[in-house]
Amino acid sequence: MIDLIRWQKKDLDRRTRITNWYTHGKDLLGMDPSMEQMRFYLSELEQYLHQLNQIIPPSNDAYPFIPLEQMRDLCLKKYVQITRTTTNDDQQIDEKQKQVSMELINTEQIYVDELRQIIENYFLKMNDEENLSQYKNLLFSNLPEIYDFHAKSFLNDLQQTKNPISMSHAIANCFIKRKSNFHLYEEYVRNRSRSEHIWEHFCADQPFFLKTQQSLGHRLSLNCFLLKPIQRIAQYQLLLKELIKNTRDVDERTHLEEALQVILTILAYLNDVMHSLQINGYPENFNDLGRLKLRAEFCWISKEKRRGTVYSRIKTSRRDLFLFEKNLILCKRKDETSTTKCLPYQFKEIIGINDILVCTLVRNDPKKLEILLKDWSYIIQFSTTDPIIQDWLETIRTLMLKLYEQRRAEIKRRSVSADHRRRTKTIF
Repeated sequence: MIDLIRWQKKDLDRRTRITNWYTHGKDLLGMDPSMEQMRFYLSELEQYLHQLNQIIPPSNDAYPFIPLEQMRDLCLKKYVQITRTTTNDDQQIDEKQKQVSMELINTEQIYVDELRQIIENYFLKMNDEENLSQYKNLLFSNLPEIYDFHAKSFLNDLQQTKNPISMSHAIANCFIKRKSNFHLYEEYVRNRSRSEHIWEHFCADQPFFLKTQQSLGHRLSLNCFLLKPIQRIAQYQLLLKELIKNTRDVDERTHLEEALQVILTILAYLNDVMHSLQINGYPENFNDLGRLKLRAEFCWISKEKRRGTVYSRIKTSRRDLFLFEKNLILCKRKDETSTTKCLPYQFKEIIGINDILVCTLVRNDPKKLEILLKDWSYIIQFSTTDPIIQDWLETIRTLMLKLYEQRRAEIKRRSVSADHRRRTKTIF
Protein backbone atom coordinates (compact mmCIF):
# COMPACT_ATOMS: atom_id res chain seq x y z
CA MET A 1 0.00 0.00 0.00
CA ILE A 2 2.80 2.41 0.90
CA ASP A 3 4.65 1.53 -2.32
CA LEU A 4 1.50 2.22 -4.33
CA ILE A 5 1.07 5.64 -2.73
CA ARG A 6 4.72 6.50 -3.45
CA TRP A 7 4.33 5.38 -7.09
CA GLN A 8 1.17 7.48 -7.49
CA LYS A 9 2.89 10.53 -5.96
CA LYS A 10 5.91 10.09 -8.23
CA ASP A 11 3.65 9.69 -11.26
CA LEU A 12 1.69 12.84 -10.28
CA ASP A 13 4.89 14.85 -9.87
CA ARG A 14 6.00 13.74 -13.32
CA ARG A 15 2.66 14.65 -14.89
CA THR A 16 2.75 18.06 -13.18
CA ARG A 17 6.33 18.67 -14.36
CA ILE A 18 5.48 17.78 -17.96
CA THR A 19 2.33 19.92 -17.85
CA ASN A 20 4.36 22.90 -16.60
CA TRP A 21 6.90 22.47 -19.40
CA TYR A 22 4.10 22.29 -21.94
CA THR A 23 2.67 25.57 -20.59
CA HIS A 24 6.13 27.18 -20.62
CA GLY A 25 6.59 26.08 -24.25
CA LYS A 26 3.30 27.77 -25.22
CA ASP A 27 4.44 30.97 -23.51
CA LEU A 28 7.74 30.90 -25.38
CA LEU A 29 6.01 30.40 -28.73
CA GLY A 30 3.76 33.36 -27.97
CA MET A 31 6.62 35.77 -27.35
CA ASP A 32 7.47 38.50 -29.85
CA PRO A 33 10.75 39.89 -28.54
CA SER A 34 12.45 43.06 -29.75
CA MET A 35 15.93 42.97 -31.26
CA GLU A 36 17.49 43.89 -27.91
CA GLN A 37 15.76 40.90 -26.25
CA MET A 38 16.42 38.45 -29.11
CA ARG A 39 19.61 36.91 -27.76
CA PHE A 40 18.08 36.33 -24.35
CA TYR A 41 15.04 34.79 -26.05
CA LEU A 42 17.20 32.39 -28.09
CA SER A 43 19.02 31.36 -24.94
CA GLU A 44 15.70 30.64 -23.23
CA LEU A 45 14.53 28.51 -26.16
CA GLU A 46 17.80 26.61 -26.30
CA GLN A 47 17.73 25.89 -22.57
CA TYR A 48 14.08 24.82 -22.81
CA LEU A 49 14.79 22.33 -25.61
CA HIS A 50 17.81 20.91 -23.79
CA GLN A 51 15.93 20.31 -20.54
CA LEU A 52 12.86 19.05 -22.39
CA ASN A 53 14.91 16.32 -24.04
CA GLN A 54 15.94 15.17 -20.57
CA ILE A 55 12.46 14.91 -19.02
CA ILE A 56 10.29 13.86 -21.99
CA PRO A 57 9.48 10.12 -21.85
CA PRO A 58 10.82 7.83 -24.57
CA SER A 59 7.25 7.25 -25.74
CA ASN A 60 4.36 9.66 -25.45
CA ASP A 61 1.84 6.81 -25.24
CA ALA A 62 1.68 7.08 -21.46
CA TYR A 63 0.47 10.67 -21.71
CA PRO A 64 -1.60 10.95 -24.93
CA PHE A 65 -3.43 14.00 -23.56
CA ILE A 66 -0.23 16.08 -23.46
CA PRO A 67 1.32 16.49 -26.97
CA LEU A 68 4.76 17.33 -25.58
CA GLU A 69 6.55 15.91 -28.61
CA GLN A 70 4.62 18.34 -30.82
CA MET A 71 5.47 21.22 -28.52
CA ARG A 72 9.17 20.31 -28.74
CA ASP A 73 9.02 20.26 -32.53
CA LEU A 74 7.29 23.65 -32.67
CA CYS A 75 9.85 25.21 -30.32
CA LEU A 76 12.69 23.72 -32.36
CA LYS A 77 11.29 25.24 -35.57
CA LYS A 78 10.88 28.58 -33.81
CA TYR A 79 14.48 28.40 -32.59
CA VAL A 80 15.83 27.72 -36.10
CA GLN A 81 13.68 30.50 -37.60
CA ILE A 82 14.73 33.11 -35.05
CA THR A 83 18.39 32.09 -35.33
CA ARG A 84 18.36 32.67 -39.08
CA THR A 85 16.57 36.03 -38.71
CA THR A 86 18.97 37.13 -35.98
CA THR A 87 21.98 36.15 -38.07
CA ASN A 88 20.73 38.28 -40.97
CA ASP A 89 20.02 41.22 -38.65
CA ASP A 90 23.46 40.88 -37.07
CA GLN A 91 25.06 41.01 -40.51
CA GLN A 92 23.13 44.19 -41.33
CA ILE A 93 24.17 45.79 -38.04
CA ASP A 94 27.83 44.85 -38.60
CA GLU A 95 27.68 46.28 -42.12
CA LYS A 96 26.15 49.52 -40.84
CA GLN A 97 28.87 49.75 -38.16
CA LYS A 98 31.54 49.39 -40.83
CA GLN A 99 29.89 52.10 -42.97
CA VAL A 100 29.80 54.55 -40.05
CA SER A 101 33.42 53.76 -39.17
CA MET A 102 34.52 54.42 -42.75
CA GLU A 103 32.47 57.63 -42.81
CA LEU A 104 34.32 58.83 -39.71
CA ILE A 105 37.71 58.09 -41.30
CA ASN A 106 36.83 59.54 -44.73
CA THR A 107 35.34 62.74 -43.33
CA GLU A 108 38.41 63.14 -41.11
CA GLN A 109 40.56 63.09 -44.25
CA ILE A 110 38.34 65.74 -45.85
CA TYR A 111 38.54 67.86 -42.69
CA VAL A 112 42.35 67.68 -42.64
CA ASP A 113 42.49 68.58 -46.34
CA GLU A 114 40.29 71.63 -45.75
CA LEU A 115 42.45 72.79 -42.84
CA ARG A 116 45.57 72.30 -44.95
CA GLN A 117 44.11 74.50 -47.71
CA ILE A 118 43.35 77.24 -45.20
CA ILE A 119 46.85 77.09 -43.68
CA GLU A 120 48.73 76.98 -46.99
CA ASN A 121 46.68 79.46 -48.99
CA TYR A 122 45.52 81.95 -46.39
CA PHE A 123 47.52 81.72 -43.15
CA LEU A 124 51.02 81.42 -44.61
CA LYS A 125 50.49 83.84 -47.50
CA MET A 126 49.15 86.60 -45.25
CA ASN A 127 52.76 87.26 -44.26
CA ASP A 128 53.26 88.77 -47.73
CA GLU A 129 50.37 91.21 -47.24
CA GLU A 130 51.70 94.17 -45.27
CA ASN A 131 48.29 95.58 -44.40
CA LEU A 132 46.97 92.17 -43.25
CA SER A 133 49.85 90.35 -41.54
CA GLN A 134 49.13 92.11 -38.23
CA TYR A 135 45.70 90.44 -38.09
CA LYS A 136 46.88 86.91 -38.89
CA ASN A 137 47.16 85.49 -35.36
CA LEU A 138 43.93 87.13 -34.21
CA LEU A 139 42.04 85.81 -37.24
CA PHE A 140 43.28 82.21 -37.12
CA SER A 141 43.95 81.82 -33.38
CA ASN A 142 45.52 78.37 -32.76
CA LEU A 143 44.19 76.78 -35.97
CA PRO A 144 47.74 75.72 -37.06
CA GLU A 145 48.06 73.69 -33.83
CA ILE A 146 44.67 72.07 -34.43
CA TYR A 147 45.74 71.20 -37.98
CA ASP A 148 49.02 69.67 -36.77
CA PHE A 149 47.17 67.51 -34.24
CA HIS A 150 44.71 66.13 -36.78
CA ALA A 151 47.13 65.80 -39.70
CA LYS A 152 50.04 64.26 -37.80
CA SER A 153 48.31 62.27 -35.05
CA PHE A 154 44.55 61.79 -35.04
CA LEU A 155 44.01 61.02 -38.73
CA ASN A 156 46.86 58.50 -38.64
CA ASP A 157 45.32 56.87 -35.54
CA LEU A 158 41.95 56.52 -37.26
CA GLN A 159 43.42 55.13 -40.47
CA GLN A 160 45.16 52.39 -38.52
CA THR A 161 41.80 51.20 -37.15
CA LYS A 162 40.97 49.63 -40.54
CA ASN A 163 43.10 46.59 -39.72
CA PRO A 164 42.03 45.42 -36.21
CA ILE A 165 39.22 42.87 -35.88
CA SER A 166 37.36 45.17 -33.50
CA MET A 167 37.23 48.39 -35.53
CA SER A 168 34.84 50.24 -33.22
CA HIS A 169 36.97 49.43 -30.16
CA ALA A 170 40.05 50.79 -31.94
CA ILE A 171 38.18 53.97 -32.91
CA ALA A 172 37.11 54.50 -29.29
CA ASN A 173 40.76 54.19 -28.26
CA CYS A 174 41.69 57.02 -30.65
CA PHE A 175 39.41 59.47 -28.84
CA ILE A 176 40.33 58.31 -25.35
CA LYS A 177 44.07 58.31 -26.04
CA ARG A 178 43.98 61.83 -27.56
CA LYS A 179 41.60 63.25 -24.94
CA SER A 180 43.95 66.02 -23.82
CA ASN A 181 44.61 67.17 -27.40
CA PHE A 182 40.97 68.10 -27.91
CA HIS A 183 41.43 70.88 -25.35
CA LEU A 184 43.01 72.81 -28.26
CA TYR A 185 39.45 73.62 -29.28
CA GLU A 186 38.87 75.53 -26.04
CA GLU A 187 41.30 78.29 -27.02
CA TYR A 188 39.92 78.34 -30.55
CA VAL A 189 36.34 78.88 -29.36
CA ARG A 190 37.43 81.52 -26.80
CA ASN A 191 39.01 83.54 -29.61
CA ARG A 192 36.24 82.96 -32.13
CA SER A 193 34.28 86.17 -31.43
CA ARG A 194 37.47 88.23 -31.74
CA SER A 195 38.26 86.44 -35.01
CA GLU A 196 34.82 87.29 -36.38
CA HIS A 197 35.30 90.93 -35.39
CA ILE A 198 38.65 91.08 -37.21
CA TRP A 199 37.15 89.46 -40.29
CA GLU A 200 34.11 91.74 -40.42
CA HIS A 201 35.98 95.03 -39.90
CA PHE A 202 39.38 94.48 -41.53
CA CYS A 203 39.37 91.46 -43.86
CA ALA A 204 36.04 90.69 -45.52
CA ASP A 205 36.42 93.18 -48.37
CA GLN A 206 40.16 92.81 -48.93
CA PRO A 207 41.14 91.70 -52.49
CA PHE A 208 43.59 89.09 -51.11
CA PHE A 209 40.77 87.01 -49.60
CA LEU A 210 38.47 87.35 -52.61
CA LYS A 211 41.21 86.31 -55.05
CA THR A 212 42.29 83.36 -52.90
CA GLN A 213 38.71 82.15 -52.58
CA GLN A 214 38.27 82.28 -56.37
CA SER A 215 41.59 80.52 -57.06
CA LEU A 216 40.60 77.67 -54.72
CA GLY A 217 37.15 77.41 -56.27
CA HIS A 218 35.45 77.80 -52.90
CA ARG A 219 31.84 78.89 -52.78
CA LEU A 220 32.25 79.89 -49.14
CA SER A 221 34.40 82.67 -47.69
CA LEU A 222 37.32 82.08 -45.33
CA ASN A 223 35.15 83.06 -42.36
CA CYS A 224 32.81 80.14 -43.12
CA PHE A 225 35.76 77.75 -43.30
CA LEU A 226 36.94 79.00 -39.93
CA LEU A 227 33.77 77.48 -38.46
CA LYS A 228 34.85 74.01 -39.59
CA PRO A 229 36.66 73.08 -36.32
CA ILE A 230 33.58 73.82 -34.21
CA GLN A 231 31.36 71.90 -36.64
CA ARG A 232 33.74 68.94 -36.64
CA ILE A 233 33.54 68.47 -32.87
CA ALA A 234 29.75 68.28 -33.15
CA GLN A 235 30.08 65.71 -35.97
CA TYR A 236 32.21 63.46 -33.77
CA GLN A 237 29.33 63.31 -31.30
CA LEU A 238 26.82 62.25 -33.97
CA LEU A 239 29.12 59.64 -35.53
CA LEU A 240 30.01 58.07 -32.18
CA LYS A 241 26.34 57.85 -31.22
CA GLU A 242 25.65 56.10 -34.54
CA LEU A 243 28.51 53.68 -33.88
CA ILE A 244 27.14 52.86 -30.43
CA LYS A 245 23.72 52.25 -31.94
CA ASN A 246 25.18 49.73 -34.41
CA THR A 247 27.57 47.88 -32.10
CA ARG A 248 26.37 44.52 -30.74
CA ASP A 249 29.20 43.68 -28.35
CA VAL A 250 28.54 45.05 -24.86
CA ASP A 251 32.21 45.73 -24.05
CA GLU A 252 32.72 47.57 -27.34
CA ARG A 253 29.61 49.69 -26.70
CA THR A 254 30.91 50.57 -23.24
CA HIS A 255 34.25 51.63 -24.72
CA LEU A 256 32.52 53.75 -27.37
CA GLU A 257 30.38 55.41 -24.70
CA GLU A 258 33.59 56.36 -22.86
CA ALA A 259 34.89 57.92 -26.09
CA LEU A 260 31.57 59.74 -26.56
CA GLN A 261 31.86 61.15 -23.04
CA VAL A 262 35.23 62.67 -23.99
CA ILE A 263 33.56 64.61 -26.82
CA LEU A 264 30.44 65.49 -24.80
CA THR A 265 32.62 66.96 -22.04
CA ILE A 266 34.47 69.10 -24.60
CA LEU A 267 31.19 70.21 -26.19
CA ALA A 268 29.69 71.14 -22.82
CA TYR A 269 32.73 73.24 -21.96
CA LEU A 270 32.74 74.91 -25.40
CA ASN A 271 29.08 75.76 -24.90
CA ASP A 272 29.88 77.39 -21.55
CA VAL A 273 32.74 79.35 -23.12
CA MET A 274 30.47 80.61 -25.90
CA HIS A 275 28.00 81.82 -23.29
CA SER A 276 30.76 83.60 -21.36
CA LEU A 277 31.79 85.43 -24.53
CA GLN A 278 28.35 87.05 -24.60
CA ILE A 279 28.84 88.98 -21.36
CA ASN A 280 28.45 92.69 -21.96
CA GLY A 281 29.84 95.49 -19.80
CA TYR A 282 32.78 93.82 -18.08
CA PRO A 283 35.16 96.77 -17.40
CA GLU A 284 38.50 94.91 -17.45
CA ASN A 285 40.34 92.67 -19.92
CA PHE A 286 38.26 89.51 -20.22
CA ASN A 287 41.32 87.34 -20.94
CA ASP A 288 42.75 88.16 -17.48
CA LEU A 289 39.97 86.16 -15.81
CA GLY A 290 41.71 82.89 -16.64
CA ARG A 291 40.11 79.66 -17.78
CA LEU A 292 36.37 79.22 -17.33
CA LYS A 293 35.70 76.45 -14.82
CA LEU A 294 31.91 76.33 -14.26
CA ARG A 295 28.68 78.01 -15.33
CA ALA A 296 25.28 78.01 -13.60
CA GLU A 297 21.96 79.43 -14.79
CA PHE A 298 19.05 81.06 -12.99
CA CYS A 299 20.50 81.24 -9.48
CA TRP A 300 19.01 83.36 -6.71
CA ILE A 301 21.67 85.45 -4.97
CA SER A 302 21.02 86.92 -1.52
CA LYS A 303 23.61 89.59 -0.69
CA GLU A 304 24.03 90.49 2.96
CA LYS A 305 26.16 93.08 4.75
CA ARG A 306 28.27 91.64 7.60
CA ARG A 307 29.07 93.50 10.81
CA GLY A 308 30.73 90.92 13.01
CA THR A 309 28.08 88.26 13.56
CA VAL A 310 25.22 90.56 12.50
CA TYR A 311 23.87 90.26 8.96
CA SER A 312 21.59 92.75 7.19
CA ARG A 313 20.14 91.67 3.86
CA ILE A 314 20.62 94.18 1.05
CA LYS A 315 18.83 92.50 -1.85
CA THR A 316 18.00 89.22 -3.60
CA SER A 317 18.55 88.94 -7.35
CA ARG A 318 18.39 86.32 -10.04
CA ARG A 319 21.77 85.83 -11.71
CA ASP A 320 23.75 83.60 -14.04
CA LEU A 321 27.18 82.67 -12.65
CA PHE A 322 30.50 82.26 -14.45
CA LEU A 323 33.34 80.85 -12.36
CA PHE A 324 36.82 81.58 -13.71
CA GLU A 325 40.20 80.68 -12.24
CA LYS A 326 40.56 84.03 -10.48
CA ASN A 327 37.06 85.50 -10.25
CA LEU A 328 33.38 84.71 -9.97
CA ILE A 329 31.28 86.82 -12.35
CA LEU A 330 27.59 87.55 -11.62
CA CYS A 331 25.49 88.47 -14.65
CA LYS A 332 21.91 89.39 -15.37
CA ARG A 333 20.36 87.52 -18.26
CA LYS A 334 18.69 89.91 -20.68
CA ASP A 335 15.19 89.39 -22.00
CA GLU A 336 15.51 86.68 -24.67
CA THR A 337 12.34 87.93 -26.38
CA SER A 338 13.88 91.33 -26.99
CA THR A 339 14.31 92.26 -30.66
CA THR A 340 17.32 94.49 -30.02
CA LYS A 341 20.65 93.07 -31.16
CA CYS A 342 22.58 93.00 -27.90
CA LEU A 343 24.53 90.51 -25.84
CA PRO A 344 22.30 88.30 -23.64
CA TYR A 345 24.31 88.76 -20.41
CA GLN A 346 24.86 92.03 -18.56
CA PHE A 347 27.78 92.14 -16.16
CA LYS A 348 26.67 93.04 -12.62
CA GLU A 349 29.31 92.08 -10.06
CA ILE A 350 32.65 90.36 -9.59
CA ILE A 351 33.91 88.37 -6.60
CA GLY A 352 37.65 87.75 -6.42
CA ILE A 353 38.58 84.21 -5.42
CA ASN A 354 41.38 85.73 -3.32
CA ASP A 355 38.77 87.70 -1.36
CA ILE A 356 36.77 84.63 -0.31
CA LEU A 357 37.31 83.68 3.32
CA VAL A 358 34.94 80.72 3.56
CA CYS A 359 32.91 78.72 1.06
CA THR A 360 30.45 76.23 2.53
CA LEU A 361 27.04 74.61 2.14
CA VAL A 362 24.14 76.20 3.95
CA ARG A 363 22.99 73.99 6.81
CA ASN A 364 19.74 72.08 6.19
CA ASP A 365 19.42 73.34 2.61
CA PRO A 366 21.11 71.23 -0.10
CA LYS A 367 20.43 73.83 -2.81
CA LYS A 368 22.33 76.71 -1.19
CA LEU A 369 25.99 77.67 -1.08
CA GLU A 370 27.39 80.43 1.13
CA ILE A 371 30.40 82.56 0.21
CA LEU A 372 31.83 84.74 2.99
CA LEU A 373 33.95 87.80 2.30
CA LYS A 374 35.36 90.27 4.82
CA ASP A 375 32.29 92.53 4.82
CA TRP A 376 29.78 90.65 2.70
CA SER A 377 27.99 87.32 2.54
CA TYR A 378 26.50 85.77 -0.61
CA ILE A 379 23.91 83.00 -0.37
CA ILE A 380 23.62 81.25 -3.74
CA GLN A 381 20.56 79.12 -4.36
CA PHE A 382 21.01 76.81 -7.34
CA SER A 383 18.13 75.65 -9.47
CA THR A 384 19.00 72.00 -8.91
CA THR A 385 20.33 69.80 -6.10
CA ASP A 386 22.19 67.23 -8.21
CA PRO A 387 26.01 67.13 -8.26
CA ILE A 388 26.19 70.73 -9.55
CA ILE A 389 26.34 72.33 -6.09
CA GLN A 390 28.97 69.86 -4.90
CA ASP A 391 31.04 70.60 -8.02
CA TRP A 392 30.84 74.33 -7.25
CA LEU A 393 31.85 73.85 -3.64
CA GLU A 394 34.84 71.66 -4.47
CA THR A 395 35.96 73.79 -7.42
CA ILE A 396 35.85 77.08 -5.48
CA ARG A 397 37.76 75.54 -2.57
CA THR A 398 40.36 74.13 -4.98
CA LEU A 399 40.81 77.54 -6.61
CA MET A 400 41.10 79.21 -3.20
CA LEU A 401 43.82 76.75 -2.16
CA LYS A 402 45.67 77.12 -5.47
CA LEU A 403 45.76 80.92 -5.24
CA TYR A 404 46.76 80.75 -1.57
CA GLU A 405 49.70 78.49 -2.41
CA GLN A 406 50.69 80.80 -5.25
CA ARG A 407 50.71 83.77 -2.86
CA ARG A 408 52.84 81.86 -0.36
CA ALA A 409 55.30 80.86 -3.08
CA GLU A 410 55.50 84.46 -4.28
CA ILE A 411 56.09 85.79 -0.73
CA LYS A 412 58.81 83.18 -0.21
CA ARG A 413 60.44 84.07 -3.52
CA ARG A 414 60.46 87.77 -2.66
CA SER A 415 61.85 87.06 0.79
CA VAL A 416 64.70 84.99 -0.63
CA SER A 417 65.39 87.67 -3.23
CA ALA A 418 65.46 90.41 -0.54
CA ASP A 419 67.83 88.36 1.66
CA HIS A 420 70.13 87.82 -1.30
CA ARG A 421 70.23 91.55 -2.05
CA ARG A 422 71.02 92.38 1.61
CA ARG A 423 73.84 89.83 1.76
CA THR A 424 75.28 91.10 -1.52
CA LYS A 425 75.13 94.71 -0.27
CA THR A 426 76.88 93.74 3.01
CA ILE A 427 79.72 92.03 1.17
CA PHE A 428 80.43 95.04 -0.99
